[in-house]
Amino acid sequence: MNDIRCDTFDNKRDSLIEQRKLFKDAFPERIGTEAANDSHYFWKFHSFPDLPHSYEYSAYYDNKMIGYYAALPYRYIINGKEMICAMVCDVMTHSSMRGKGVFTAIGRYATDNLRKQGLQFTSGYPIRPEVIPGHLKVGWITTFQMPLYMKVLKVNAIFAKLKLCFLSPVINPFIKVFSLYKFLCRSKDFESETYKADEIDNISGYEDFFQKWASQQPHYLIKSKSFLKWRLGAPAKEYRIACIRKSGNIIAMAILAFSDVKGVPSIGIMDLMILEPHFSDTKYLFIEVEKLAKENKAEAIIGMFCKKWAKQYGLIKYGMIKTNIKFTLILKQLDSKIVFENIKNETNWNLTWLDSDNL
Repeated sequence: MNDIRCDTFDNKRDSLIEQRKLFKDAFPERIGTEAANDSHYFWKFHSFPDLPHSYEYSAYYDNKMIGYYAALPYRYIINGKEMICAMVCDVMTHSSMRGKGVFTAIGRYATDNLRKQGLQFTSGYPIRPEVIPGHLKVGWITTFQMPLYMKVLKVNAIFAKLKLCFLSPVINPFIKVFSLYKFLCRSKDFESETYKADEIDNISGYEDFFQKWASQQPHYLIKSKSFLKWRLGAPAKEYRIACIRKSGNIIAMAILAFSDVKGVPSIGIMDLMILEPHFSDTKYLFIEVEKLAKENKAEAIIGMFCKKWAKQYGLIKYGMIKTNIKFTLILKQLDSKIVFENIKNETNWNLTWLDSDNL
């Protein structure tokens, strides 16, 4: 369709009401959740600790908004050089206009504009394979997959959905075998701490810990306190930051989100940072995560991890099983001067949900 018009989106000039209607049409499963509210939109796209806060684009047909495409300027260090990545999110096409070239038109328009704005590359983390061809048409590439890992703590909610509640008391005791690693955690050298999202400034030694962790990564997201305050500031969301210290110094950290996943109360591991000499001490972090799960009646622990790092951390030892659900990292080179082969290389990445807009 040649009469699709694409433009930058400005909520002060354009209709935010239309954009919110489009969101509900594109993501009907989110109707009634905080994500559908104006407050979530303004947090996500107009409070990011950078300028501009975000990049927004819209597509119109017959003066009706039929598409939307947005990106957030995530800052990375790539082999020692700072680069700005356009983390693409909230890509929408109205249900009545799918298959008519809207996705391709707005995707090409948006990424061309992002290139002109000086961003170096784009990233995305689709879980639905059907959206990937539209990205490929405008120059994105697929790189590698990151499985969803899960540890079931109780089967109450799962079995309730299957109308097998009577089996929960029988199965739940056997699940505890996946937490036997706790009996190996008798050292008094480690201390655990847990903070709420609004207590980030109280985490002493975070900057030193992050610099040590970053020095072990070829590519990494710059996880400054200002970034974390924004990222963990989503309206109506609840987050925790669990730290493990040895001799007073942080050696491991997990950023956690309480979430309901298809009716199962869960704790999502948004991020996991462990210093290389302490991979075997990951168990102390999981003790803290399971403690929080019990206190908040969560029945599962979930997380998206690169396969390399799931193995390095030994997640299977703590009951985290790889599922058949997979996220795919997709990228598009915007700056012709960067060495894109390095950015595509799976072994250079240690990605988690924190790098996306998930949870």
